[in-house]
Parts: sequence; structure tokens; C-alpha cells
Amino acid sequence: MARIYDDIDLAWTLQGDLNIGPDGDIADTASDVLRSIRQEIRTRVRSSLQDWELHPGLGADLDEIIGEPNSRETATVGRDRIVASLTRDGFMADSDIQVKSVPVDRHTILYRIRVSVASTTANGSSEELTEKFLFFIKNKGFRFIT
Repeated sequence: MARIYDDIDLAWTLQGDLNIGPDGDIADTASDVLRSIRQEIRTRVRSSLQDWELHPGLGADLDEIIGEPNSRETATVGRDRIVASLTRDGFMADSDIQVKSVPVDRHTILYRIRVSVASTTANGSSEELTEKFLFFIKNKGFRFIT
């Protein structure tokens, strides 16, 4: 059974800046309780271990596959690193996560992270959320697909 991942946090841009709400105040994720988990997924996937001084075990270390050939083995290493970063410190249950990789071209892998979530009224009775991003293995880069 999927865990409840409803949380309220500050709302961040993809670049890591605080969002400002329509009232001019700092925005939070209260209107979309699953946004908090989306933000944390993005932070963990885009980070490398030791990037965060207060949370040195936070990242996925995908930079370790930069320069590798776009092969099934490379994609699997990336997938395993993503799952490890999301399950580290009990953030997510391994059984709630599915990561699929698809080669896009010689230098790009599409990763799709599907997370099973417990349906609650706060999250609009959602049962899953999906985050997709392109990872460029030639020269580290991410592009999240919304």
C-alpha cells in the first residue's frame, strides 16, 4: 500500500528561488500538497552526493555517468542511482517507485519516475505522480518535462 506523501513546503522555482504568491507573500505548496514531493524529487535527482552541506547524502550522483555511452547498462546505472537517492533516509518507500529509462538519441536519456501515493482528499484523490526529465550524458544537463 502506497504511503501518504502529502506535505506542505515553501514553493521553489526549478532554479531554486522562492516563489512569490499572488498576494505578494512567499508562496507555499498548500494548494498542491504533492508539489512538495515533486520539488524534493527534482532536488535529489539534480544533486550529487556532498552537494548539500547539511544533507551530504541527498543527491543521485548522475554526473558519474557523464561521458558514458548511451546504453542499457548506463541507463540502468542512472536508474539505480535515482532510486537510491529517493529511498535514502526513508524519504520514499522502494515499493512506491518505478523508474523507466528510454534512450532519446546518442547523448540523451529520458527518465520517467512514477511514484504511487496514497489517495487523500488533500491530494485530490491522486494515486500516483510522475516526473519526467531528459538527462544529457555528454555534458551534464537536465530538462524536466511538465
